[in-house]
Amino acid sequence: MKFRLLIVVLLLVTVPLLAQRSRRGDTVKNVTFVHEIAEKDAVNFGDTVRFLVLILGKEPTNTLASDLAILKGAGITAGLQYAESIPMKKGMLALILADYLKLGDSLFYMIFKTQRYAFTACIANGIMDYDASEYDSVSGGELIEIMSKVSERASGGK
Repeated sequence: MKFRLLIVVLLLVTVPLLAQRSRRGDTVKNVTFVHEIAEKDAVNFGDTVRFLVLILGKEPTNTLASDLAILKGAGITAGLQYAESIPMKKGMLALILADYLKLGDSLFYMIFKTQRYAFTACIANGIMDYDASEYDSVSGGELIEIMSKVSERASGGK
């Protein structure tokens, strides 16, 4: 009887510890990913999708198709028809973010849903800088800065 009680107590103590260890491993993996992104001169579509999955509070997978399924499940569908290795342009990113944040400030974006007008809507909302073009590549540092603004706005801040 004491032996069974000892086993039950050990299980009750170790299971929460194992769960915490798993979460810590995921956090380290996510921090490593963000650090890798910060060092890039230009990010690609796959990096951006994975980062957006992190912003949603989900755990990114190892495949682009699975990460895209997570985004589509969250209602983000615009601008998601690119190859993983294609360099991310600000217009492409703006189209995805305008869909995610439901930016309706720009009449032309609401009508045409193009990268140009999505980029303009992101500028108007303070997400992207006005001194750029929708054809400019997105660096890792810029992606982190933009995603922090997106995360703040999505959580209710302005």
